[in-house]
Amino acid sequence: MLLTGFDSQYINPLYVDKHLKYHGLIQAFSRTNRVLHGAKPCGNILDFRDQRKAVDDAIALFSGEAGERAREIWLVDPAPVVVEKLS
Repeated sequence: MLLTGFDSQYINPLYVDKHLKYHGLIQAFSRTNRVLHGAKPCGNILDFRDQRKAVDDAIALFSGEAGERAREIWLVDPAPVVVEKLS
């Protein structure tokens, strides 16, 4: 449903268990970024398919950035660090 145009202002996480690339990947990931005042400042994506290279390629393609700069645009702290911050 998230890939067919459904945007929820309340849904924060996206669980990815499917290989995505380029436009489909950016579209799916972007669905988590629909903000709702201070209650949802950003989205979170949990990727079960280890698609780091595909994400880097998509960000580089659509942002015009390459290499490490592309990774800086999207990569946040590793999950254990995020969990610790939330605890």
